[in-house]
Amino acid sequence: MSNMSYCRFQNTANDFRDCLENLRTLRSSDRDELAARRSLIHDAALLLQELGIEDFYDHREVDAAVDGLDAGDGIDADDLEDEEAA
Repeated sequence: MSNMSYCRFQNTANDFRDCLENLRTLRSSDRDELAARRSLIHDAALLLQELGIEDFYDHREVDAAVDGLDAGDGIDADDLEDEEAA
């Protein structure tokens, strides 16, 4: 289901925050969910490049980071809170 245009960014921002909070907790055998997480992370990296925040978007680095998440490594929830406070 798509978002209504009058609240697209509000709904997406809330959903995106939920995804951030659950990056490490996804232990799904659902290949579609794992693929969607990978796609979302790639899209976020591309957004940072489009905004000029990152100069170069290297899909191999993003894949390696997602592989780390799949292996149980990666982002710590405390790290996310520290970045939000900064």
